[in-house]
Amino acid sequence: MRLFKKENAYYDLQKTVHEKLIISGTIGTLKHKLIHFSYSNYSSYKQKMIRYGFLKAGDELLKGTNPTVFNLYIRPIYQFIYLYIIRLGVLDGKNGLIISYLNALSIYVRFRELKKMKLKN
Repeated sequence: MRLFKKENAYYDLQKTVHEKLIISGTIGTLKHKLIHFSYSNYSSYKQKMIRYGFLKAGDELLKGTNPTVFNLYIRPIYQFIYLYIIRLGVLDGKNGLIISYLNALSIYVRFRELKKMKLKN
């Protein structure tokens, strides 16, 4: 959503990553696609995915999720295979490989950090 009055909108902060925007009022639409670059290079994208992993670990802690061997090792591998093979990231060449890897890394970081948080409690 891009066209709305700021004073009629707020974020539902139940999730720290990909918060939901709540809008009361009308929402406008764009005539053309909006090109959105969320990162400028490999390093910035990697840092973003690691930061998301840390933030999502906090969400998982609040939900009461327990870090398991499955979450730490199988889920990241599955995520990589899902994005690279099933979602056809392989067709994007090097970029598909990088995106699949960094998404899997984010999941690994999430559950590694969750494990650390649980050990502190």
